[in-house]
Amino acid sequence: MIDARWQKLADVLVHHSVRVQPGDKVLIEAFDMPPDFVALLMRTISDAGGIPIAETKTTPVLRALYQNATEEQIRFIAGLERQRMEGVQGYIGLRGTPNFAEMSDVPQEKMRLIRQLWWVPVHQEVRVPRTRWVVLRWPTVGMAQAAGMSTEAFEDFYFRVCTLDYAKMERDVQPLVELMERTREVHIKGPGTDLRFSIEGIGGRALLRLAQHSRRRVLHLSRARLGGGRNHYQHQQCVRGQPLSEYSLPPETGQDCGSHLCR
Repeated sequence: MIDARWQKLADVLVHHSVRVQPGDKVLIEAFDMPPDFVALLMRTISDAGGIPIAETKTTPVLRALYQNATEEQIRFIAGLERQRMEGVQGYIGLRGTPNFAEMSDVPQEKMRLIRQLWWVPVHQEVRVPRTRWVVLRWPTVGMAQAAGMSTEAFEDFYFRVCTLDYAKMERDVQPLVELMERTREVHIKGPGTDLRFSIEGIGGRALLRLAQHSRRRVLHLSRARLGGGRNHYQHQQCVRGQPLSEYSLPPETGQDCGSHLCR
C-alpha cells in the first residue's frame, strides 16, 4: 500500500511547486529514488493534464561516469540534456542518495568540468530561468543520522514539513515581505550570535550556515529571496578540504522559479 504521505507530497510538488497546467511537459529527474514514488508522481502529473517525462539515475553509476568522463563525453551528454530541458515547462528533481559524500573521491578537475560543461548549460542557463521547477531531498537513514534522530522520527518530521500548506504560508508571509522591502538594516541577536547587515536594495536574503556531520564539516551556502509573489531558495553543499572558491550559487535571474527545498 502506498504511504498516504507520498500522495500528499506529490500533490504539493505538482499543484503548488510546479503548478502543472494542461499540456505542460514535466521532466522528473530521480536520483536513487523509490520507483513507486516516481510512478505516483507521474500519475499525479497526468491527472493534472501534464505530460510526465521521467528519468531515473543512480549515484554509483554517475560516480563511475564522473571519475572517467572526458570533455567530449561531458559536452555530448550536456547537449542531449539541454535539448530536452528546452522542451519542457516544468522540472522536478528528486534525490534519495543515502551517502551525501559519495562523490567525495571524484577528482576535483572532473567535478569542475561537469559543473562548467554540463550543469551550467543545462540547469543554470535553461532550467532555472526558463522552467517552473522544484528540487528536494528524499529522507534517508543518512539524513536521520545527521539530524541525530531515529529514521521513523525523521521521516515523520520530513513529511510534516514538506507537505505544509504552502499556499497559505505564501499569503501569511506577505507582511514579512513588505517589512523586508522597506527595511535597510537587519539585526540578529541570540546566544552566541550578534549580526548586523544591510539589505537595502536587495530585499530579504538568507546567508550561510555551518553544520557539523560526524567528523566531516559541511558548509551549506544558501540564498533566499522574498518578494514578487512566490519565494525562491537556492542551496549548495560543500565539503571540508575543498576550497570555498570552488563553489558558487547560480546568479539570481529575477524570475519566479516556484521552488522549495526540503532538507
